[in-house]
Amino acid sequence: MSQNAKRLAAAAGAGREPCRRWRCAWLLACPLPCVWVLALALVGTIAAPSKRAHAQFPDFLQLDAQYNAPAAVDGPAGETVQINAYDVALYVPIPLNDHRFLVPGVSHHTDVLSFRDGAAGFDRLPRVYHGTDLSLFWIEKWPEDLVLSVRVSGGFSGPYSPLEGRSFRGSLFALLTKEPSERLLIGGGALLTYSARRWLPLPVFYVDWHPTELVQLEGFIPAYMQFKVRPGSRFEIGARFEFQGNSYVLGDDIAASAPQCESGTAPECVDQLEMASGRGGLVAGVRLASTLWFTAFGAYTVFRQFELQNRRSDRIDGSPTAIDNSWSFTSRLTWRIPQGD
Repeated sequence: MSQNAKRLAAAAGAGREPCRRWRCAWLLACPLPCVWVLALALVGTIAAPSKRAHAQFPDFLQLDAQYNAPAAVDGPAGETVQINAYDVALYVPIPLNDHRFLVPGVSHHTDVLSFRDGAAGFDRLPRVYHGTDLSLFWIEKWPEDLVLSVRVSGGFSGPYSPLEGRSFRGSLFALLTKEPSERLLIGGGALLTYSARRWLPLPVFYVDWHPTELVQLEGFIPAYMQFKVRPGSRFEIGARFEFQGNSYVLGDDIAASAPQCESGTAPECVDQLEMASGRGGLVAGVRLASTLWFTAFGAYTVFRQFELQNRRSDRIDGSPTAIDNSWSFTSRLTWRIPQGD
């Protein structure tokens, strides 16, 4: 319950005169517009970061909707599954001084699954999975054209019914970039993630190369690589390859009701769902206003993982391991941070 709702309930319990309907609605709805007003006020005070610092900043706002064509699951029953995904992320850079920034943010990811052809063995699995994270960036400009960013994030992932402590996930990320020339920015670092009770350390590499004023090659490995041509200030077109992955803890109640647990053998009880995919295709974007961009990404997957696991993160015997490759389409609305000189 929000603080405004608690105050309303307290007022009613104390016998005070109930507020009018419109006034109650305003008090209950106020937190969201208040957050936006605060974000806009802070954004208005931010000077556009230089090119060497710009790469470290996340976008102010990003909204994604991803459609994936139905595809066959690699399993004995030959089920067909469709997985669509939705993302929203909001970040607010707060300048501490000319060389340091603090960037709090919140993001939410949703995977929606639908099965066809009877989906034997999957009828009791949840259809909607969520991942919500709070994050905090520390960005600092150093001498010699160096910029350091450190990010800590934490949240929960799963069907959220019920929400368990085992659903917690988190990450620690550090990246150091350098600008060897006006057209090249390179960097490296490390990423440590914790999800579904597993740790995963990964190296991170970043490159942003502008061989000409119109052409850009950007890569953030292991997440994406893209090549773009900008014929003007309003349009961009190019190619992109990206990797995505999520792990979800299903929860004790769901695991106990799954068909794999009917035998009572613990290794056969499904407890986690792991999904991953790699896709490549064409991307095109148009600037709607200021730094607000709409981007369309049409791609074809080169691999798709879909795996049911037990508590030890071992694959359930007889469960699928992959999904056939298929076409996908992603629409994205992005409020980008402006870039200074």
